[in-house]
Amino acid sequence: MAHTPQIQSAYLCAPLNPRKLDKFLKKAKDVLKLEQFDAIAFRGMSGALVAPLLAHKLHKTLIMVRKGDGESVRSHSMRNIEGDDAAKRYLIVDDFLASGNTVRDIAREVHYFTGGKAECIGAMLYYHHIDSGDPLVVDKLCATWTYPLGALKFEPYALP
Repeated sequence: MAHTPQIQSAYLCAPLNPRKLDKFLKKAKDVLKLEQFDAIAFRGMSGALVAPLLAHKLHKTLIMVRKGDGESVRSHSMRNIEGDDAAKRYLIVDDFLASGNTVRDIAREVHYFTGGKAECIGAMLYYHHIDSGDPLVVDKLCATWTYPLGALKFEPYALP
């Protein structure tokens, strides 16, 4: 007898649907085949559901960035970021963009983690693609959307 999972959070419905997730992974592999990058950076539960599967399909390493609000202290590690600190170029994979703060925070944390040596090639946002079939792209400037804080740009951060 088939059952229906009870998923309350809208942003988790798509990554927890195996058929939709498989379709996304195939499309992402096609979209990313010409991109040059070493690692995939992600944050949060939905990122942890999608990024490792995509990295495995693409033979890329991972960079996991925890939230800076004490999440790492409450979790299993004292580190806010873990993964491939030798990556030269990385892609941010996230569910969707609201304010842009998550993508900016990931880029900043990876910058510090790699000593400023890793370049962010852009972001791939999967929620709308998985949920509705919207086109899947790598947003290289993250200027596709307008934010109250201005368009995202992956400019180098100055180390303190």
